Amino acid sequence: PRCGCGRLVCFETYASGTFAVTDRVFATASAAIAPEFDQTNLSLRADHDTALEGLSVGAEFGRFDASFGTWNYWSVDTSYAVSESLSLGLAYHDTDVDPALGLFATDGLFVASLSLAFSLR
Repeated sequence: PRCGCGRLVCFETYASGTFAVTDRVFATASAAIAPEFDQTNLSLRADHDTALEGLSVGAEFGRFDASFGTWNYWSVDTSYAVSESLSLGLAYHDTDVDPALGLFATDGLFVASLSLAFSLR
């Protein structure tokens, strides 16, 4: 199958780094560049492991820039590790993308998740 640029292979360069601000607060910066699409995606994220065992909260802010439009996006989220293999999550995602671009719904979105980790041995 061909990717969006019409070639069989398209490239994206991605870099991310995380810094421990304290033993419970982490900051992450990410950058992605897709030259074939003239796209750049930059974001900053903060995560906090709360004093309540297994509960963490986070927030992200990013900016997407492409030849067809530019917009900001953001999210806030929380997760709770019920056990070593089971966690629950709730997140809110939103953006200021121009609805005239016709890309996707621009209203905020809540996402609930259930994660299960297992091993095949």
